[in-house]
Amino acid sequence: MGGRAWTTLLLVIVLSGCGGPMVWRESSLNQLSVGMSKDEVLRLYPSQYTDSSGSRRDVEGMEIRSVRTSDGRLLEVGEVRLNTGTSNVPYWFLFEKGRLVQWGRARDWQAVAKRYHIDFNAAPGAPR
Repeated sequence: MGGRAWTTLLLVIVLSGCGGPMVWRESSLNQLSVGMSKDEVLRLYPSQYTDSSGSRRDVEGMEIRSVRTSDGRLLEVGEVRLNTGTSNVPYWFLFEKGRLVQWGRARDWQAVAKRYHIDFNAAPGAPR
């Protein structure tokens, strides 16, 4: 195989790893504040955006599911993976009565689950 063929093959292999949807940057968290409406937060993390050339691009948007607390309150938990510059990290967003209560990395939410009495092991999309 000639040098040009190897270069083409290498380029195809490298680009094939880039085929998944992009993710939002972790720095986007700077735009959040407690008390924002769920709709405001969802507008920050849509599943598509329009780039500078006018093309629609897919990106991993926020997914939300409802959870029922042990005392019967219905809360909503949003999840979105954010790019830290070195990796994609899942973040969770807690909404109560349609307002953002708190957010953070998923791994740090054990205390939140205890405080709000949330079962985070519920099936996605199924209120508990």
